[in-house]
Amino acid sequence: MILSQYFVEFIFYSFLGWVWESVYCTIREKAWQDRGFLFGPICPIYGASVVAVMILSRFVPQISSGAMPAWGIFLICMAGSAVAEYATSWVLEKRFHMRWWDYS
Repeated sequence: MILSQYFVEFIFYSFLGWVWESVYCTIREKAWQDRGFLFGPICPIYGASVVAVMILSRFVPQISSGAMPAWGIFLICMAGSAVAEYATSWVLEKRFHMRWWDYS
């Protein structure tokens, strides 16, 4: 897959993640919630995670060939999303000295 295709998918899934999270939080809070820390409708953690999974599946043939069971893919994605969330939170706190989300 060429780099421009990864970029388009990054933008698409970042936008889709922003829509999902904004709608979900709006329903919970009963008022509009614009999620994300960037200007515009994009949450890059969603796009980066999807692109990382796509790149990983190219290098691990068991994932893309269907040889790995669904529960194994689920566990890998669950662990990967936890690492991505924590790493992103850590970098944002160190870079901007702010806490965007708190799991305590």
